[in-house]
Amino acid sequence: MALMAMDVAAERLSVSVRQVQRLAKAGAIVAVGANLLDAESVHRFGRQRAGHRQRAWAEDTAWAAIGLLAGVRVEWLGQAQRSRLKGRLRDIGADEFVSAVRNRATVHHFAAHRAAATRLGQRLVTASTSPLFDDLTPASGAGVEGYLATDDLDGLIDEFALATDGVGDIDVTVCTTSFDLGIIETIAGAGETLAAIDLATSLDPREHTAALDALTRRLKAFA
Repeated sequence: MALMAMDVAAERLSVSVRQVQRLAKAGAIVAVGANLLDAESVHRFGRQRAGHRQRAWAEDTAWAAIGLLAGVRVEWLGQAQRSRLKGRLRDIGADEFVSAVRNRATVHHFAAHRAAATRLGQRLVTASTSPLFDDLTPASGAGVEGYLATDDLDGLIDEFALATDGVGDIDVTVCTTSFDLGIIETIAGAGETLAAIDLATSLDPREHTAALDALTRRLKAFA
């Protein structure tokens, strides 16, 4: 595991050290010791927010955009809002889209014992795979990743003894949201869109490129 000091992370992310400490406490980046961070988690966090100065869309708008791109009916926005959002999707690039929908969930990084992987996966809403992502998704062995109701996070941490210091057999990424998990499950099962968004912040060039290519195709098809 590569390490990074908090002051270096603050400089890389263009935020204060105090903000880095808050991010580490929330699990958005992984703290290892009093003043050290897992460098990969810092880079992933920075990539998710990089490249665009626009404000991220609100949670319900972000999920509406993802739903529209996935071909799911979006009934929680009014007709005028849906119309404006459709117009925006016809004029947005893949990397900008990933940045715009970052408020769909809060990302927390943990480590856990390998024996808990199957049960953890059953507790989370995970993006469906497709032939394109069969060998790229986190479920292929690198760890467990999925969505969970915000109110259920503390219980999950206690039940599976999830560690925030990187000590464990597998990496666990929990994306907490207050949005309807039933709708998210429908979106997750509607093709590659959500899987591509999740992988677009990967530091693996192959994963990152494949994810952006998939989103570019979806955006072109939508237009």
